[in-house]
Amino acid sequence: MPVAALLALALVYRLWILFSIKNYPVLAAPAADSAMFDAWARDIAQRSFWGDEIFFFDPLYPYFLGIFYTLFGHHPFAVTIVQAGLGVLGLWMLFEGARRLLSYPVAITALAAGAFYRTLAFYDVVLVKDFFGPVLLEAAFLAAALAYTTGRIGWWAGAGAACALAGLVRGNLLLLVPALVLAAWLVPVRDPRRALLALVGAVAVLLPVALRNAVVGGEFVLSTAEMGTNLYTGNHPGNDTGRYEPPPFLRRATTVNELLDFQEEAERRLGRRMGRGEVSTYWRNEAFRAIADAPGRFLRLTAKRAALLTNRIEVPDVYYIDFIARRSVPLALPAVTFGLVAPLAVYGLVRSRREWRKLLIPYLLLGLPILSMVIFFVFDRYRLPSLPFVALFAGAGVVDGWEVWRARDRRALMTGAALLLASFAWVNLPLESLVDVGRFDFTVAHYNDAVSLRQLGRPAEAAAELEDLMRLRPDYRKESKITWFAGRCYEEAGDPRRAAEYYRTAAEHMPDRAALWVDLARARLAAGNASGARQALEQADGAVRRTVPAGEVLKELDALRRRLS
Repeated sequence: MPVAALLALALVYRLWILFSIKNYPVLAAPAADSAMFDAWARDIAQRSFWGDEIFFFDPLYPYFLGIFYTLFGHHPFAVTIVQAGLGVLGLWMLFEGARRLLSYPVAITALAAGAFYRTLAFYDVVLVKDFFGPVLLEAAFLAAALAYTTGRIGWWAGAGAACALAGLVRGNLLLLVPALVLAAWLVPVRDPRRALLALVGAVAVLLPVALRNAVVGGEFVLSTAEMGTNLYTGNHPGNDTGRYEPPPFLRRATTVNELLDFQEEAERRLGRRMGRGEVSTYWRNEAFRAIADAPGRFLRLTAKRAALLTNRIEVPDVYYIDFIARRSVPLALPAVTFGLVAPLAVYGLVRSRREWRKLLIPYLLLGLPILSMVIFFVFDRYRLPSLPFVALFAGAGVVDGWEVWRARDRRALMTGAALLLASFAWVNLPLESLVDVGRFDFTVAHYNDAVSLRQLGRPAEAAAELEDLMRLRPDYRKESKITWFAGRCYEEAGDPRRAAEYYRTAAEHMPDRAALWVDLARARLAAGNASGARQALEQADGAVRRTVPAGEVLKELDALRRRLS
């Protein structure tokens, strides 16, 4: 009964979060990765199931969405309800594996921690691929636990398949496949049959993907061709924080278009056309070159990334959970966080070390996803696959601590308390105040909301978000990208005077952008300032002579001239 109740509460918690944020701008109008996955899934459902190129992005989630859209229509909100159910199914698999491999008290404690872990629950109900990582590793854990406890070695094939599927959600998780095969062979006693079955399960998943890439793209790529670009993004000379810091040649703001920038820059440097696999190899080699040129810098960055991955900080990407929590009651409520469970997990790991043979698989499922990210860059969702096993070992720590307390083992109590205090101090270290790991304010959250609000046809609210952003970061009032965007929002909201002010500010820093001078002329004309509009058109003419603007800009320039004449 407690298990069913906890699973039901976990589902209620996730659905409560979902319904509380469904109208939030970046969720109502999907942005960045969510927009890319949604568009890819619609292409799968409506145009081509197999696609035309080698996979650059991990394909499992878009195909999950695409099959859903094919069967039930384009209903992203319904998908997130299904995701909530799958997230809870994953928690059940975590419970069952822990019950069989450890004990019922450990399993129920881990289930409770996972049920109300805010970050896990949040990503279960947003349109991103990352919710799949924990679910699939929980499936691998249960399969391995069944193989270990029942002696039915066929379960190892399921564990291998689950790890391979996880690798199609996030490429770094493919490292789990050889680790699982090796563990299946060696523990508890050597048995090559277990390793072979785990390998067969993984190959059954990965071989069709590799063959598909070879057929449609002409290159043999096991899963995706993005490792090189990610490695370079995390280690190029301009990255000083260990977080996502795009190289200077990335001009486009969307996830898909970043690929185009990487491809164009590689082709510009080499002077020839390149396939996706070649592009990834090129940027991988460039990353290795940057590391070799400054190994000390690489070690410092790696240390920062390791610290971030083991710190209480949830490094935000598109979704700032703390920012969204301002408008969501369930997200604002006290909940399980990394800062709470990670110290307990460290205690549980240390106290369970004598059972390492039995616990080797959960050790790998906890450690490898985190270790494999320390050479790339860090976001909160990148450590999601490890979080169920943080909860697992936290449960083991709680149960062991209770038993030590009941036994009144003074020595164990003292050493355990010291370990907990040291772990708590490290995990909850104010890292952002001690080293340069970037800013953790709501600047990007305001900007993302503004983009989504404009897409939703709410430009006045978008402009208000940008004003909040510029109050938070006054230096952004001189940032041409922000001020140009603010001008567009004010113009669409029916305030051409304010729009003209922001266009003028942007134009001061981008005098060669003819489109910007045209925007300024149009806004001034709408505000009744014909002489100012003429001055802006003169500047636009000068920019046209210096650059080659798009045809649409030239057409609007001619139209404004006719109106003013």
